Amino acid sequence: MEDKTDPRLGMALHVPKLKLGFPRVRIAVLFKRLRSPRFSGPLLDSTGSGFLPLHGETDEQREFGLAIPVRGWTLDFLQTSNHARNFFDHDAFGSSNIFLPLTIERARIHGWETTVRSSRIKNRFDVFLTYSNQLIEGAGVITGGLISDPGQLCGSGRFCYLDHDQRNTLSTGFHAALPWHAFLSGRLGYGSAS
Repeated sequence: MEDKTDPRLGMALHVPKLKLGFPRVRIAVLFKRLRSPRFSGPLLDSTGSGFLPLHGETDEQREFGLAIPVRGWTLDFLQTSNHARNFFDHDAFGSSNIFLPLTIERARIHGWETTVRSSRIKNRFDVFLTYSNQLIEGAGVITGGLISDPGQLCGSGRFCYLDHDQRNTLSTGFHAALPWHAFLSGRLGYGSAS
């Protein structure tokens, strides 16, 4: 049985006379306990696959952000970094469209995001546009879940890209305050794994 604490540390700084922006930092160490489903039988045996218990994921996350006000609008920049052990992922079962969970020995996730947000229009309505880029790489061996090809994930301890990540995403949306404490919001997004 795995048992860990989840320490988190965050900080935001506001320097009103400089009017340069609002920097923020967040550092966290997280542990996610994973429940292992049980799979067995002739279907797994016929593909040469096996299923090992899933291990809990440990993440070391760092975020650095800066919000800059410009004439009522806000430009927000965020850089994220996450290093994980026993990274929770999934893999296709044989050549099917069935995906089963697995854990990978090590993973690193690096990304950045830029958001432009309007000021409140008529004190009721605002819009935003966000672009983000994220890369997810894995290394080591598969430590739990669907095992079809034991051994190094990328060969000799190197990192390689995991094929399902949404590397580039673009989204836009709005938020509107309505009478009687109601609100309406909407979002439209596009993702590309190019």
